Amino acid sequence: MRSITSAVLLALLISIATPSFSTENNKPDFRQVNWGMSRDEVMKHENAEKVKETDSILVYFIKGGPKHHVFHTHPDFDGKSMEMSIDIDVPDYNLVYLFQDGKLGMAIMHMDNPKAKPGDYLDELDFKDDEITEATGKEPKGMAKYGKNKTEDAIYDHPERICSGIYAVKLIWPDVNDRTNIPMELDDRKSAEDKSECTLSIFYESVKHPLDPASSAKMHEVL
Repeated sequence: MRSITSAVLLALLISIATPSFSTENNKPDFRQVNWGMSRDEVMKHENAEKVKETDSILVYFIKGGPKHHVFHTHPDFDGKSMEMSIDIDVPDYNLVYLFQDGKLGMAIMHMDNPKAKPGDYLDELDFKDDEITEATGKEPKGMAKYGKNKTEDAIYDHPERICSGIYAVKLIWPDVNDRTNIPMELDDRKSAEDKSECTLSIFYESVKHPLDPASSAKMHEVL
């Protein structure tokens, strides 16, 4: 049985201890679930390995490994894109479902690979950027967060500086089909024991059934 990182799980339990991307043509909002589902309904539809459950949280483990992936490049100036295929090594992910008043309001994909190098996280960010953009048909809005650190270096030139907390990267696909906001964040891990390591999380947030602002902010803080 695979268990989620203890520091991450502890942060999840403390912060929530208190109270494809469209449903058009019966397509789910996320994986095989829809926003507003109950905990029992989500468990019926999710087939990943469950490692933890409470009244407001379900945690699953998604095993990575080799995968043949077909994708399309971003359209060029003539509006044309190319189909390409590559063999990639998909990292493990922790999958977290969060419920507000018994209804599914957020899902989080959290990359779980302590042995990964900074460049591996940046590669995965690029891959997920392309994957989500193709799935949603929307280009993301992006930003770099520098905090108290000032630098003019291009982020992609020094991925190790993300892991050491000098800066962070955030992409967001807002209002996908008026049902889902999708922020993706790459920064340094939050706990002292995980110092100088990257963390990559993708947040799928319901527009109609959102978590309360405090709980939502806490999730972005601890993951």
